Amino acid sequence: MPCPKASAEDLQWPSFLGAGKSFVKESSLPITWGVKQNKAWEKELPGHGQSSPIIFGNHIFLTAVSGDMKDLNHVVKFNLETGSQEWIFSKPTSNKAKNSVYISRAAPTPTVDKDGLYAFFESGDLLGISFSGKELWSRCLTDTYGPIQSEFGIASSPTQHEDKLFVLVDNDAKSYLIALSKKDGQTLWCSTRESRVSWSSPTIVTLDNKKQIICSSAGSVDSYDIEDGSLLWSYEQISGNTVTTPIDYGMNAILIGASAGRDGGNAREAQKSNMVLTAAHIDGSWKAKKIWAAEKATSSFGSPIYSDGYVYWVNRAGVVFCHDLKTGELCYSERLSQSCWATPLAVGNRIYFFGKNGLTDVIETGPQFKLLSTNELWASEDENIDSKLITSETDEERKASARMFAGRIQYGIAAVTGSLVIRTGDKLFCIREELSGQTP
Repeated sequence: MPCPKASAEDLQWPSFLGAGKSFVKESSLPITWGVKQNKAWEKELPGHGQSSPIIFGNHIFLTAVSGDMKDLNHVVKFNLETGSQEWIFSKPTSNKAKNSVYISRAAPTPTVDKDGLYAFFESGDLLGISFSGKELWSRCLTDTYGPIQSEFGIASSPTQHEDKLFVLVDNDAKSYLIALSKKDGQTLWCSTRESRVSWSSPTIVTLDNKKQIICSSAGSVDSYDIEDGSLLWSYEQISGNTVTTPIDYGMNAILIGASAGRDGGNAREAQKSNMVLTAAHIDGSWKAKKIWAAEKATSSFGSPIYSDGYVYWVNRAGVVFCHDLKTGELCYSERLSQSCWATPLAVGNRIYFFGKNGLTDVIETGPQFKLLSTNELWASEDENIDSKLITSETDEERKASARMFAGRIQYGIAAVTGSLVIRTGDKLFCIREELSGQTP
């Protein structure tokens, strides 16, 4: 099952959630697959990771950590066509932390351009890596800005624009948004933020003809100037926005996701915070405005998405909410096969919802819920529970809950024409349409 021959420009999923991605031809991705159907290859991964894969040409990159104290940070390169591992770059972490299901493990997704790969780890380590697997530069942000303090770690993925990288570090200690040079990792500017705990990532968006960096995080949506890091505007009538990333769909507005905390204490405010938001420069200053809110929807782990005139949120229970983009009217709410941790993928008139435990539902876009297929990535008996992660917990309540997170989970995806790549903590899968007459 060879993947289509194309240039690097034609096959790009270079950043978290596909920011800067190339066009994905709808007909090139299968609607159905199974344990032995339309699966081009699957490969074991070193250690464990929660980051999404990224793609540049025929190259797949991802990150992982290994060791009882997350002793090593890894960057791994795979061949998209064959799945063969081409190299692994490993480096000791600068700040050790327990390898636990309750703490992020290689959660930030790297980003790539024609000059190299840039990877950030929750330890504060930031790396520039060449396409041949050689270190271009490295630094640890905690050396300059102090320790990162968060009970559950951090997960913010770097984003990029031209010669700059941007990293959001929100935590109980010093919080900040930093811009760095891709060439050498040196700081270009750093904007201090109010301390807060969040796992969301920044997004580069154009609003009112100005490119800006948007951070949706723990009680506010903040916009920064991309050149100097100055604060342009803030929107604070929001709650529960600690996980999902703001989504730009190219229509002068952004999608915001939010959900109630674990105790449900802010449920009412969080439901009002799933919204379409815009901002404009009026009479010399920036003003943010909520266009409408999806007050019955919540977005727990995956970010909201837009497709063909409709907006979709999916909550921790696996209920998808579809709203009309123009009016905000709720078209439907329907339960999917499983809870979804990964952000859904919209391609053409289809949306792929990647269930936590390996089932992916594909639906048709539109105001009515139409299920096209449900697809199993691995057999139910191949759950791969890591018992060590359960037994290492000393608190009985945490130990009981750990089993929910110690098995194989669909964490993130990357898609280019001809290939859908899915990442779990321990494996990498490539879904590809089988050639006519070829047996699985």
